[in-house]
Amino acid sequence: MANILATGLASEGIAHRYVRIDGQKIHCVIMGEGKPVLLIPGWPQTWYAWRHVMAALAQNGFQAIAVDPIGTGFSTRPESGYDTGSAARILHQLMIELGHTRYGVAGHDVGMWVGYALASDYPDAVERIALTEAVIPGLAPAPQIFVPPSDNIFLWHFMFNQVLDLPEFLTSGREKEYLSFMFDKWSHRRDRVAADVYAAAYGTPGGYSGWLFLLPGDPRNHPPKSGTGAPAVGDAGPGYRRGARDCGRAYANDARACEQLARRDCPRLWPFHHGGMPGRVHRSGCSLLSGEGSLMPVDANIAAFLARLPATQPGSLEEMRAETDRALMAMHGPSEPVDHIDNFVVAGDDPDVLIPVRAYWPAGVSQETKPPAMVFAHAGGWCLVSLDAYDNPCRALANATGCVVFSVGYRLAPEHPYPAPLDDVYRVLCWVADHSERLGVDRSRVIIAGDSAGGNLAAAAAMLARDRGGPPIAQQLLLYPPVDTDLETASYQEFADGYYLTRDAMKFCWGAYLGDRVTMPPVYAAPLRADLSDLPPATVMVSEFDPLRSEGEAYARKLEECGVPTTLIVLEGMVHACIHMLGVTPAAGEIFANAGRGLRSKFVASSG
Repeated sequence: MANILATGLASEGIAHRYVRIDGQKIHCVIMGEGKPVLLIPGWPQTWYAWRHVMAALAQNGFQAIAVDPIGTGFSTRPESGYDTGSAARILHQLMIELGHTRYGVAGHDVGMWVGYALASDYPDAVERIALTEAVIPGLAPAPQIFVPPSDNIFLWHFMFNQVLDLPEFLTSGREKEYLSFMFDKWSHRRDRVAADVYAAAYGTPGGYSGWLFLLPGDPRNHPPKSGTGAPAVGDAGPGYRRGARDCGRAYANDARACEQLARRDCPRLWPFHHGGMPGRVHRSGCSLLSGEGSLMPVDANIAAFLARLPATQPGSLEEMRAETDRALMAMHGPSEPVDHIDNFVVAGDDPDVLIPVRAYWPAGVSQETKPPAMVFAHAGGWCLVSLDAYDNPCRALANATGCVVFSVGYRLAPEHPYPAPLDDVYRVLCWVADHSERLGVDRSRVIIAGDSAGGNLAAAAAMLARDRGGPPIAQQLLLYPPVDTDLETASYQEFADGYYLTRDAMKFCWGAYLGDRVTMPPVYAAPLRADLSDLPPATVMVSEFDPLRSEGEAYARKLEECGVPTTLIVLEGMVHACIHMLGVTPAAGEIFANAGRGLRSKFVASSG
């Protein structure tokens, strides 16, 4: 699965890649362009620990490559155990497969030892190395990691970092509460002193950051073969020097000299702290436990927009439809010019059904070659929104992707519940493919797409095409789709209210679409419950602050597990319906930019 994670912290997205090495699937995440830097997290952390460092590196001319080491994240678990030498070999081979023969390395915690092994074993490949926090400062007698739990205080440290959202998020005075929970529930030692030490450290902005150290190898872990041959930067807090002495380590003893070396030889590798940037990680008012904020905030323009939203909504369905159209169009901003727009009426399966379709030809479309076609299903919870409300997004989507966008005016629930909206979208998909010659589009490059409820319909239409022997689909483009009726996922619990789309709104929409079948939905209504094998390649976009985020991410994972080449896009700082928000924030343009990059690169590659 090749994933792309769009971010508000950098101009480029983050591309998730899977590479098979020695029969093992290795997952890595790439961001930015420039000199490559391999980021190795501490076990059992994943690439996610480096997300803010990645953005900082990308902004400063590096290509950041964060990896899930074997046995963590989406990488496979090794059958024969784990050691720094074999891990280093696999990661070096990963970099070779990615086209990098020379690269920098940053390693954190146990990843530090793997990073040093890389520099030691492949001195011609590793140009520079940054090493961070190998042990808990002053809390352990020696870095003996693989020992019985009863003898190892490190295990609480590992458990402390197993959560996806690292504890650096918890900087609103609840660090002690969180640590106590972890100690009481998970650790093998109830060491209150250690809890106090870490609570104090994490509660202080930049608590463990600020000092740089040269870090020679420790022969007990991985004997150096020829020295690293690369500038090495280590990061630790003031207490780390004491901990290093207690562990019998030979660190350089002049922090100021090391800092000067780092500034000279590694001018853009800042001190790291648990995969986060000092001062960015530790921020007041940011607590997932209290729900008062998150590390990557909602886009500032969107936050201001949300604060202005009225507290009440129109009562009747007719009023809701009119108000929804008005509100969406008010967010659009200026419309992009396109080459031209055509309007069609497609006959449905029932002779009484006529489906309006609006086709957007991208600006500058070539007259010499047939452009790809995108059949697009709009959002609106299957029961709201008109073609007019999607004029602006479809223009931008056509121009960004180079596709002729066929916007489908499908019938709306509850007057026309499931499967009527799906039937209409699938019927237009077949119509575009069957009439591609007359329409002047490339039948071999037909994309099925949609946002929100339209993303659900697009996913289901792809399944229908597979099951009914329908037209071939080159790509699915699914934008923050609802793919299951479960309203208790992690993102529903976190973003149930206050982030534009609400849990109550989705409950209403599912009811309008499925009626009394919500609890036992048909698989074409809840694609997450379906067999997803043999579907066309997919791009799935989710917004960071969206109740639908968890199911969208789960859908991307299941697609990949079923053998479908899949791209996951998480728009940081965005909320649901951000395709409409170009007039609210420029950052909303990432949804079009990423769609354009992905589809254009796919079609260029396929034509080559």
